[in-house]
Amino acid sequence: MSRIHRLQSIIGVIILLSPAMASADVSCWGRNNNGQCDVPEDMPPVEAVAAGGYHTAALLGDGRVTCWGSNSQQQCDVPPALAGVVEIACGSRHTMALKSTGAVVCWGWNTDGQCDVPGSLGDVIGISGGERHSIALRDDGSVTCWGSNTYGQSSPPSLSTVVQVSAGNNHSLALLGDGTVVAWGRNDMGQCDVPADIGIVIDLSAGGDHSLALLDDGSVVAWGRNNRGQCDVPAELGSVTVVAAGHLHSLVLQSDETIACWGSEEYGLSQPPISLHGVLDLDAGFYHSTLLSPSMGACCFGENCSQVVEEDCVGSEDAIWLGEGSDCESCTSSIGSCCVGTGCSQLSEITCAELGGIWTAGGSCDDCEPSCMADVNGDAVVDVLDLIEVIGAWGSCP
Repeated sequence: MSRIHRLQSIIGVIILLSPAMASADVSCWGRNNNGQCDVPEDMPPVEAVAAGGYHTAALLGDGRVTCWGSNSQQQCDVPPALAGVVEIACGSRHTMALKSTGAVVCWGWNTDGQCDVPGSLGDVIGISGGERHSIALRDDGSVTCWGSNTYGQSSPPSLSTVVQVSAGNNHSLALLGDGTVVAWGRNDMGQCDVPADIGIVIDLSAGGDHSLALLDDGSVVAWGRNNRGQCDVPAELGSVTVVAAGHLHSLVLQSDETIACWGSEEYGLSQPPISLHGVLDLDAGFYHSTLLSPSMGACCFGENCSQVVEEDCVGSEDAIWLGEGSDCESCTSSIGSCCVGTGCSQLSEITCAELGGIWTAGGSCDDCEPSCMADVNGDAVVDVLDLIEVIGAWGSCP
């Protein structure tokens, strides 16, 4: 179900998604009956996210993994010694981790051996988890599957030029280096019937019983089960950069950094969070979705405020950044008059202190009138410099 957290070129070169190590926010929406959308507070920097059946996982910047949501099958019991992880994936009720060594670790539901990683498996560069099966892509372009094989989902054809894999409920997809797609497994809904004239594919995702493909021109093609409109690609869809298929919904990231969803409208699946900027990673689970975006904060300018990332605030004239996680309600109390010499600006207390000024919470620049009338230049000292100021202005007052 979980898509691989990387983009692939059609010539077989792996292009890793590389979010900046600055703080980022994890957002979830959709069904939350098991807390799968209750993102833990104060998480360390996150590099990637994955959505399962009823749980969510995050890859931390230090190579560790954290999970939340349903733990009915220990899918959230991350092995305590697990480290050096470079990629994560979620099945319906199991979780997968790819280590920098090329080894794969799985935990959670194991009724069909979906967590029994083959002992001979190594040199893995990509992973994906289905309902009850798992897929690994090796660096020689071959594919290894394990777990349930009821519908042949764990019996891939002989392949040697694969650059991406994706596991759906009971079917599997592979993207080859020439941009073609190979599918195997259950096909009762046409989820394995890859359109003959599909074109050159650069990203793909297997959902519940449908499949998504991103073409090299930025368009999206879908096929398979369409009982909730999950294959009805919106006509107004912009140029797409990443696709992710859930159980009954579809999710894409567009080149303008906005998210588009379609399919089932249950649980708000087709209503992603607003005010997103620079999405770094995304994934679609059974009935929820998750994404990773840069941390936002309050940017105060005059009497207005916007929730933006820091770089969009500090580059704006007269704008004041209150820090990650701050809200616009803080702008009123955090901005006041800053008296520096005879000048005045509306600044935050911290910025005013850096300038060596005197700050008045919520005050106006009228508060900057000197308390000592003889201190004309406002340097807190009455001396000949004040007299020079007076002589310089001689005859200029009305």
